[in-house]
Amino acid sequence: MKKQLRDSVYREEKLAQDIEKLNEQITALMHQKADLEHQIKELNGNVEQQQKILAEAGKEIEERKAINDAFDALKKNDEVAIFKDIANDLKAEYRDFKDSEADDMDIQLGEIYREKLLNIFRILEKKGIKVE
Repeated sequence: MKKQLRDSVYREEKLAQDIEKLNEQITALMHQKADLEHQIKELNGNVEQQQKILAEAGKEIEERKAINDAFDALKKNDEVAIFKDIANDLKAEYRDFKDSEADDMDIQLGEIYREKLLNIFRILEKKGIKVE
């Protein structure tokens, strides 16, 4: 009976030690869990911050694209306006050419064409197109 009692006491003490070790492990795991949860919270905050930065960058890209598109459209409109302006300035010269196109070439007509060409080059230069 004494042996049984001793064995029971030994087993009880062994179980108490095992329980204490398991409780220590549980405490350590709880601390690890708390640390990991804290890290997850920080990482989620970083992800949210990065997503905000990314969204802002996306907005800025869209705004810049819109500005570039508007600038391109304005530039195209300016080009069209310049071409129309040049065409308007050249109409009189072109009409004179069409009127005399079927005429026989003589010295006087050649001199007139020379003057017309000079006027055309002046018009182009005035519009920013210099021919040399």
